[in-house]
Formats: sequence, structure tokens, C-alpha cells
Amino acid sequence: MSLSPDTPTPSSKSAPHGAAFGRDAHRVYDAAQLDGQYLARFGVPAFVEFVKRWQSDSAALVDACSRALDVPFGEGKDETLDIFHAAHGTPAPVLVFYHGGYWRSADKAWFRFIARPFVKRGAVVVLPNYSLCPSVGMDALVEQCTRSFEWLWRNVASFGGDESRVFVSGHSAAGHISGMLLAHDWSSLRSSSGFPIKGVTAISGLFDLEPIRLTSLNQDLRLTAESATLNSPVNLPLPARVPLISAAVGGLESDEFQAAEPAFRRSRRRPLMQHRRGSGAPLLFGPPFDGQSRAPIQQDGPQSDGTVLRRKTCVSCLSAITAPSGCFPRRKSGV
Repeated sequence: MSLSPDTPTPSSKSAPHGAAFGRDAHRVYDAAQLDGQYLARFGVPAFVEFVKRWQSDSAALVDACSRALDVPFGEGKDETLDIFHAAHGTPAPVLVFYHGGYWRSADKAWFRFIARPFVKRGAVVVLPNYSLCPSVGMDALVEQCTRSFEWLWRNVASFGGDESRVFVSGHSAAGHISGMLLAHDWSSLRSSSGFPIKGVTAISGLFDLEPIRLTSLNQDLRLTAESATLNSPVNLPLPARVPLISAAVGGLESDEFQAAEPAFRRSRRRPLMQHRRGSGAPLLFGPPFDGQSRAPIQQDGPQSDGTVLRRKTCVSCLSAITAPSGCFPRRKSGV
């Protein structure tokens, strides 16, 4: 995977102060400014150094814990996932982490380091891979991620996981993937707990693809107006049983990134109010993290005791999964 910055370099011309336009962004920004809003890598000057650190820390973790790497969930060359086993206690809660990279770069192997604090506290961590654009389109990419989640949920007991406590998280493009999984019809799984996903944490997520379609990123993504609409979580209904949804964004991120979480919240408000029995799980949108050019799971890296990951995602499913007596207690027999 290349570590070179995205091109072309966006204009240094400032965007309108405090702007938050979402689908109307193309009416306010010129093309270079719109790229500047959405090509987040330019907000992290030391990006290459961060990637090198992630890869180094990930390699160290592989040598230090029980794991199964590159387990196939399908027949494609990219259809594999990594499983890091809980250090103690089974059946264990499961954190599924999808990597970011604007759907066109990066690899699950870069982010293995995130498993360390969770396996230590008795959780299983699963990192799926997926094919990247432009080798596949967005429809195929989302379908592939859907299949990876279905496979791991159906096989969760084989690696010590608890099917009633499976949580999904992802950053940047994978915040979008998390939202698409949340909106998917999982009725075929016949989850005894009502819905197979117990919580979602979207970190610096992208929930509306229409502005992305208008940036230079679309040279690789090849979104059409129709595919952008069909693959935007803001346009899709929530499940009947709403799990905990948590979102986070860096305080130094662009106006459009900071507008994404409130827009997602507004799009979710009416469906949440319509749900009755089984609903009531909150959407958690805290203030942006001060001094962070990206959300902390990407910026801070692993900590020996996990405090940064827990503190800076607030009351999110990233911490909930490691607290069996907390937000999502282990399902009792017959319930």
C-alpha cells in the first residue's frame, strides 16, 4: 500500500469560516476547496510517520498475543479477516473494526494494534479486509463488508465470541461502512438478541457520499448520483431495535467533517422517535476532541492501559464491550 499523499494538492485558500454545508458544499466551495474539505490526509502533516508507527505497533502485537490472521470469509483475494482472541473469559464480547482509507487505500494489517487493550480486558477483536476502489465499485465494497460481518457473526462461537455482544466500529470511510451495516436487513440471521449489532462507534465518519462524489476522490470511487444516494447512511432507515450509536470527530478537522456527525444525528432523529419496543438506545455526539486533526483512535495510537481509547470515545461501544456488567450485559438463557 502506498504511503504517498493523495493528489492533487488542494488549494490553500481558506474555506468560509464555520461553514457546514454537506450536500450543498459544492455551491459554496470551489473544486480545490472542496478537495481541501474532504481530503483529510492533508490535515495530518505527519501522516506517513503515523502509518509507520501503526505498522510497527501492529507487528509487535502479532508477536505478543493469540491470533488467527488472514482467515478467509469468502473466495476473493481480499476477503480475509484477522481474529485476536480474548485474553480471558468466554464467550467474550466482540469488537469488529473496519479500517479507513477513503475506500481506496490502507489495509487491516495497519490497524492490528487497536486490539491490544481490548483483548487484555477479555474481548475478541476482528479486523476484516475489503477490496479497494477502483478495483471494485461502492456497491460491491459494501456488499463485501456485509458478507464479512455475516460470516464472523455466524462463526463467532468458534473463536470464543458471544453473538449477543458484537460491536462494530470504524474510522473515516469505515464510519460509513459501520453506518451501512447498521442499516442492513439482518433478519435472515435470526439473532436471538433481536439485532446482531449491539453498538456502533463511527470515528470521523462519512455518512453522505454526495459531496464525496464531487471531489477528485471520485476518480477512484466512480460514484454516480444514484450510487451515492443508495450508499449514504443518512438516507437509510434504522433497524427496529436500535443499538447504541456513538460518533466522534477531531476538533481540528475540516468544517465538512465536523458537520457530518450532526447531519447524521438529524437524519436519525425521526426514526428513533418512531421506534417503540426495543428502542431507546441513544446516539452519542460529544464535542470535537480538542487539538485532534483526526479522531483519536487514529491519532493517539495504542496505550498500555487503553485509557486514551476509553476516555476519548466517551461512553461508546469501544468501552462498553469490555464491561460485561455495563451497557450491554451478557444475554441470559431464555431472554
